[in-house]
Amino acid sequence: MKVKASHKYNASVDTVFALFSQPDFYVDKFEAVGGRNVEVLEFQAEGPAVRFTIKREMPASAPAMIKTIIGEWNTLIQKEDWGGDPGEEYWNEFDIEARGTPVTIKGSMMLRADGEGCVNDVELDINCPIPFLGRSVEQFVAEDSETSLAKEFEFITARLS
Repeated sequence: MKVKASHKYNASVDTVFALFSQPDFYVDKFEAVGGRNVEVLEFQAEGPAVRFTIKREMPASAPAMIKTIIGEWNTLIQKEDWGGDPGEEYWNEFDIEARGTPVTIKGSMMLRADGEGCVNDVELDINCPIPFLGRSVEQFVAEDSETSLAKEFEFITARLS
């Protein structure tokens, strides 16, 4: 199941990428959207090449049937690899492992200049291979992801102000 979002920021592509290149930003962001025990496990930056791994626990207000599969809190391990062309665009490929669940999330982001601001296009691909229930789990995770992406957009917009 796919989830797509497009977020427009009133800041330059380089300003937003600089924010996305700070480990503390991710800790603050994930805590602001309801996460706990957020920890940066790996961070490497060299110019527009940024790689990091972040561990966090996120709540899941799932229906009873789905809660038996994904639990109330999930430990997520997110790995991101950024690259780019300063002043023009930055791209990112990421994987999110939901420990102890059969759910996998792969995604991409394209942060591109747009006039005096920029746009971040996000795409998630959610997969749960469980027969019969997998589609319901994917739907729940997709809806939860859309909510989280909206909260992240609000947080980032406020941080840039």
